[in-house]
Amino acid sequence: MNFQNLIILFAAFIVLNACSFQKPGKISIVEKNIINETGFGNAMDWFDEQTKDSVPQTYWASPGITSFWPAGLIIDLGRKYKITSINLYDGKIGKHNGSHYEINKGELKISTGKPFEWNDSVKYELKNTGQWEEIEWVAETRYIQLQKISTEQYLWQGLGPYNCDLAINEIILEGYPLEKEQPAPVSKHVSLGITVDQFIGMNSYVSTPDKVHDAVGNVREYHNWSWNGVLDEKTPISWEPVKNVGNIDDYYKKLHDRGIEVVPCMVGFVEPGKEMIKPCFGKNPSDPKSYSLMADYLFQFAARFGHRKVADSLLRTTEPAPKKSGLGLLNYLENWNEGDRYWGAPEEHFTPYEFAAFCSAC
Repeated sequence: MNFQNLIILFAAFIVLNACSFQKPGKISIVEKNIINETGFGNAMDWFDEQTKDSVPQTYWASPGITSFWPAGLIIDLGRKYKITSINLYDGKIGKHNGSHYEINKGELKISTGKPFEWNDSVKYELKNTGQWEEIEWVAETRYIQLQKISTEQYLWQGLGPYNCDLAINEIILEGYPLEKEQPAPVSKHVSLGITVDQFIGMNSYVSTPDKVHDAVGNVREYHNWSWNGVLDEKTPISWEPVKNVGNIDDYYKKLHDRGIEVVPCMVGFVEPGKEMIKPCFGKNPSDPKSYSLMADYLFQFAARFGHRKVADSLLRTTEPAPKKSGLGLLNYLENWNEGDRYWGAPEEHFTPYEFAAFCSAC
């Protein structure tokens, strides 16, 4: 081997070792890196005071309703990193004199892998010390899942039990990248061509007086599923005027003829008195097939008030042939109201993954 080749090999050795022995540093976490798996609160509050020289003041709060738990987030670092440690501020217990929100103990579960395929999990049990704590954790990963696991519960005004939140005020990741950073895609703004008069809107009902709509260009109509919904996929649906409610066909036509956009929002369970129970009928709320009855109703609804004519054989209504479809009165609909609600019973709250299943069916 000649001297020139020896120099090349030596230089390559130096470069490889420089890559292998990078000095760990603080990993910057910004909003685009975070996926909030609960759909509630500002998860960036865990990454907004990235210094161990002071007591962090903010924290990511999660409601006590059990369906929010475990409360997790995903960090997408954009490329593979070597994680050398995690520091968190282990805050003190916070009981708010019987309020609807309490903080006490709990565990932080840390996992690597990729979404829906997590592994190599470790848990840190909070001590509520009111100081910074270091978790010695080494991993090579692009994705990290952090989950708050509640270990304590409380009652509020005789209701519950609710899960206590965790007193984690801040989290700092340390490590170094193992891959080159890829350029982020550039998104372009696309104008929708909507004027201000069309943009201004209001909530409305079938019974709302016509004059009230004079000031707006669109309305979000609260539409109760129980008005004409059915409990199976065989019973015909009646589109006749609803007693003590009004004529839905006429309501949509009047607003359409005035140039007002109507967006119906489906409100409430099909059975009166059951409030906002998610329409999976006791089945797995993460399975789209569990929402088949609601999907069937929305198909019939869209077929009637949308723009496409549908064969009578697909229309399950009480009216005689030819049945009405493709009336061209609606362009949009909202399949549920306040699915991310943090109040009420657990069965009234969708997790983001459950709502994704619901939307894929409806």
